[in-house]
Amino acid sequence: MRVGDISEVEVIYQTTTDLAICVREDEDSDRDIWIPLTYAKSSKPFRDLERGEAFWLEAPDWVLEREGLI
Repeated sequence: MRVGDISEVEVIYQTTTDLAICVREDEDSDRDIWIPLTYAKSSKPFRDLERGEAFWLEAPDWVLEREGLI
């Protein structure tokens, strides 16, 4: 892994605050994963997502690894 590596993972949207987005790994998971908005990207604006909706989250590999998503 290089420092600048970015990956996309499919996750389930929960909520967004001013500082972070909360997702879950899959529909059956009860573990909330918080990703700082400074590292999170998606082709769909987070404000347009609905709770329980699956979407592709793009973030640096080190963030996704830290949260167990890759």
